Amino acid sequence: MPAITEMLTEFAAFLERLFPSIEPQARRRFVDAIQKSEPLEKRLYAVAAPDGVCQGDIFEPLPFRYLDDDGQWLEQTAPGLVMCNTCDAEWSELLPLAACHDFAEMERDAAISATEGFLNSIRANEKTDVMYLPEVVAHRSLVCDFGAVSAFSRLWLQAAVRRGDVRRICSLSQLGYYMLLAKLTVYYMRPETDEIFRERGVE
Repeated sequence: MPAITEMLTEFAAFLERLFPSIEPQARRRFVDAIQKSEPLEKRLYAVAAPDGVCQGDIFEPLPFRYLDDDGQWLEQTAPGLVMCNTCDAEWSELLPLAACHDFAEMERDAAISATEGFLNSIRANEKTDVMYLPEVVAHRSLVCDFGAVSAFSRLWLQAAVRRGDVRRICSLSQLGYYMLLAKLTVYYMRPETDEIFRERGVE
């Protein structure tokens, strides 16, 4: 089974485990759809980029800033995935983008690769806080980190693209877009543990 098809098949099984209300027939239809003869990598990404900035678009290079443990600002240059809805991306002053990491670099990192099963969980999209996108461009796979989000001025991003300082390297197809929505749903809406509910005073 091709790597991308295997990844989405495992992701479908993960969704079924996380949300038992998903009907088994729905999962089977999803798996059947991704096992069509056409190579799946050609169906995750749009053939032609749509006009404007769309949810799920990936731009690079972008400067992401974070506060470290000492309260100092750190800056990382990385690709960024547009998190907000396309309608919001047309009008909002600030656009939230999630930093994306090169999966090959993660594989080469001894500290990351030493954790048994960690990279396989990422590749199967079982990690709820990241989204694995295989072969985005030139056989380069990316890991989008939903917890590493920075806000960018919409006007700045649009101007940077026009100047050629920033380029869009990927737009999602309908299949890729709905996969993103599924991942965001899991990330933001997965049920909390019974212990947390008790601490909140919820019976």
